[in-house]
Amino acid sequence: MSIFGKLSFDSANTESVVSPLSNNVISTMNQMPPLLNDWQQADSNNSVVGGYLVNPVANVTQGVWNTANTIITIPGLQEALPDIYLTVNNLRSSCNNFIRHTNRISGVSSMSDEPLEPHYSTAIGISKIVMYIVFRSDGIQNNAPLMGNFTSLTVNDTLSTMNTSISSYSSTMTHSILATSDEFGTTYSSNLTPTQITTITSGLNSIKNVMDTRRTNDVNFYNNSRAIVNEYNILKQFSNPGQSEIYLLNNYIGTEKLKSRINS
Repeated sequence: MSIFGKLSFDSANTESVVSPLSNNVISTMNQMPPLLNDWQQADSNNSVVGGYLVNPVANVTQGVWNTANTIITIPGLQEALPDIYLTVNNLRSSCNNFIRHTNRISGVSSMSDEPLEPHYSTAIGISKIVMYIVFRSDGIQNNAPLMGNFTSLTVNDTLSTMNTSISSYSSTMTHSILATSDEFGTTYSSNLTPTQITTITSGLNSIKNVMDTRRTNDVNFYNNSRAIVNEYNILKQFSNPGQSEIYLLNNYIGTEKLKSRINS
């Protein structure tokens, strides 16, 4: 079906109000670049729009969460190893935050889900403006103004390696926990040494910190980019003012600060 066909235009009842475009309008239309290229038009014709984007760290994040969940469900863990229990619970929370963040910035989730957070479409749009601004202001000739929004999407190998290193923790802790039962109930203890506990806690915290740091850096970079664009939008209204605008600013509404700048 053509794109126009998808409109289901009722030609039988409205044909009398339809008139041809003028030659001037057609000429203007022909001079404009197409809004859709060939494959985009084909996908629209066939109503197969979507399925273009993927979260490259979704699987490894799920793998880390699975490892953390296996650890936290060890019987007696909270009582026998409370520090590790707290650490692994925090890791699960970081996994949840990280997957939501990376789903947004990879464009997998809808922008309407969490509109105030960075999303693929908003980050791309803002970064294009920032890239041009800093190219002219600072001579930046690389894609840092764009990629600074998306660093969480680049850590798949790092997370995979770290997840492999913590995958043995579950077995180690399971075999270390001792259950003692008496008339008052069951208590749990662990024969892990302080050094072993520190090693496990450090390993869990390390992978948590990678997720948290990448996510918060992306968000901070995005918010900083938005602030730059907001400043740009304020400043651009005073770019190349006309004679009447200069008169208005100089004689009525311009502050001394603004007048010193536009008249310099």
